[in-house]
Amino acid sequence: MLGTDAPVAHLLVAEDNPELQTYLRAILSPDYHLTLVGNGRAALEHLAGAEPLPDLILSDVMMPEMDGFQLLETLRDNDVWHPIPVVLLTALAGSDERLRAFRIGIDDYITKPFSAEELKVRIENALRNQVARREWQETEPAEPDETADHADAWLRQLRETARQNLGNPQFNIDDLAERMGISRKTLYRQIRLRAGLSANQFIQELRLLQARELIESGQYRNLRLVAEAVGLRSADYLSRRYRERFGKSPAADG
Repeated sequence: MLGTDAPVAHLLVAEDNPELQTYLRAILSPDYHLTLVGNGRAALEHLAGAEPLPDLILSDVMMPEMDGFQLLETLRDNDVWHPIPVVLLTALAGSDERLRAFRIGIDDYITKPFSAEELKVRIENALRNQVARREWQETEPAEPDETADHADAWLRQLRETARQNLGNPQFNIDDLAERMGISRKTLYRQIRLRAGLSANQFIQELRLLQARELIESGQYRNLRLVAEAVGLRSADYLSRRYRERFGKSPAADG
């Protein structure tokens, strides 16, 4: 977990399938405080009276009354709930669904079926990034007139600019700063503030996310070609970093 001295994180889980609820409770309750609800509307009802707020929300996409996308949109439109990291569980493997989720503002998604190790790694990464963001914001607060919508739009622009250049292994922070029209120092500060990552970690994260999309789509079956497509130096390096990030080998997605 995040460390032996860290408080136990509270997860809000929105999942309507009783069998999956039982599975999630079995693998997550030893490490986290859990609140399980049956759909997005019940999750919002819980949040309205929650004190403190959950550290992370894990939500299925397909649920009755209010699905995961509707829940996510409501969270991102609320100033109080907006900062809570969200991880989606989905059986929808299509790129359109993934892009929709990232545009609204998820921290990660997990495609069913998934292993206990994979789920725990994804949750731990999202929580760690959230802690880093919070700590940085306490020392480097955002500009007073900056809205959450403006911050999200800037981060989306940054991600898209970087993603367009991931196939170039020489693409670096100086190149990204130049394309964004800001100084290297400002770019470092803004990425840390908004994403909870260093600039180099941010680009590495985008490379791995892009690799996962290519693997899951079946566009490439050869890991060497995937590594080349996202600017990583070798298939072995991709495989090692992929497992660290996603809790499974890239071959498991093929």
